[in-house]
Amino acid sequence: MGYKADLLALALVMVASGMVAADPLPRGAQTPNAYALQSAYVGKTALWVEDCNGGIYYGAGGQARAWCADKSESLGAGTWHADNYGRLCTNLTWYWPDGNRAGSSPGSYECIMHVEDRSGRLWRNWPPSQEWWPLKGDPNFVSGYRFQHNVLQTKRRLGI
Repeated sequence: MGYKADLLALALVMVASGMVAADPLPRGAQTPNAYALQSAYVGKTALWVEDCNGGIYYGAGGQARAWCADKSESLGAGTWHADNYGRLCTNLTWYWPDGNRAGSSPGSYECIMHVEDRSGRLWRNWPPSQEWWPLKGDPNFVSGYRFQHNVLQTKRRLGI
């Protein structure tokens, strides 16, 4: 149970610490629809630069995979989805070596809030923070599955 809490806390710190500058809620912000959020995230990796050197990949069909170089023997696998309330939510199960098999622990269901400003730019927020960060131009949000090789290697080592 402590291992799960450590990984979850690490993931939350990494996501928030990768951001450089924050702003208050943009004026005239509206809630984006689920399609706009899905389109912005699918096929991209959110890098967790600080303390982890990993990230989470948002795959087609709602597949999510997370991996950290600093905890390379573990991985997170689960789902993601967007809704019409501006939320992008992930539900990961974390896997790690446990003797001759893989241990696992369900992570918590986490959501990132989004708004769209008057010019159509998406902004995101990690509750309970009141700060908003622009999605476009974030150097820690990149195209592609950055850690696919690492995730596949870890899955093989764990036998899952």
